[in-house]
Amino acid sequence: MRTVFLVRHAKSSWKDTSLNDKDRPLKKRGIKDLGLLKPVLVKHKHKPEHIFCSDAKRAAETAKKIAGFYDLKKKNITFSDELYSLPSDVILDFIRDRDNELHSIMIVGHNPEITRTANLLWQESFDAMVPTSAVICLGFDLDKWNQLEKNTGYLQFYEYPKKYR
Repeated sequence: MRTVFLVRHAKSSWKDTSLNDKDRPLKKRGIKDLGLLKPVLVKHKHKPEHIFCSDAKRAAETAKKIAGFYDLKKKNITFSDELYSLPSDVILDFIRDRDNELHSIMIVGHNPEITRTANLLWQESFDAMVPTSAVICLGFDLDKWNQLEKNTGYLQFYEYPKKYR
């Protein structure tokens, strides 16, 4: 059994228009939204062992907050420039290349690629774009990551802040 969490970063700030896109931080609402999700996420039996995250500031801040929910250490988060802009089919290859010692991984990234990746992996599909701060947990009956195929994941849960406002 393998588990993949797909997370769209929390709501980011556009307040400082002089910032490079990668340097945009989370908005207060984004931080609040993550707080709403904390008790919801930790009640689920599925938990990530390692987080792979875009190196954009808003994604990194999201990953660090979520890591705290699960008491994950800094060594359990990997920031990657490639996750800033990888297309969904390449994210699939990224997942296939993970260490088989890990059974549960989280990818924190950006739309539209998080939605596209979810639709690529899940047996069904999302009708709309995945909202900010959303966490999609998909399960796979696999022994090794390199066995991952399209449309084979089954939905464990799909959580997003608007469900709890």
